[in-house]
Amino acid sequence: KLFPLGDGFTAYSLLYDDSSFPSQFIFAVVDVPNYAPTLDFIPSFSIEVGRSFSYQLQATDFERDALTFSSDSFDFPLSSEGLFNFSPSKVGEFDVMVIVQDSGGLSAQQSVHFVIHES
Repeated sequence: KLFPLGDGFTAYSLLYDDSSFPSQFIFAVVDVPNYAPTLDFIPSFSIEVGRSFSYQLQATDFERDALTFSSDSFDFPLSSEGLFNFSPSKVGEFDVMVIVQDSGGLSAQQSVHFVIHES
């Protein structure tokens, strides 16, 4: 059995039970390395100016750490849970950097291209 202990440590237990031997219990604590999270592919978006836009980003973390999302743009707000939800107000092409960070401090990032056009 596996028992996550937090802070990168995991305990493993093994119970050996055989009628010819007495039961034995083995317990070990292992320092598990932290791996950076992975962002799922994010497509480019073409959005009409003033129209409401919503898109949920997806990411995974090998150790199942809590993930926090952010972006480098106030014009394209992203919630800490990875939800874009806004109505663009400016026409043009924009590249927004999306970052996801795990509770261990490691992160992944991806550039997202937005084309905002008139109706």
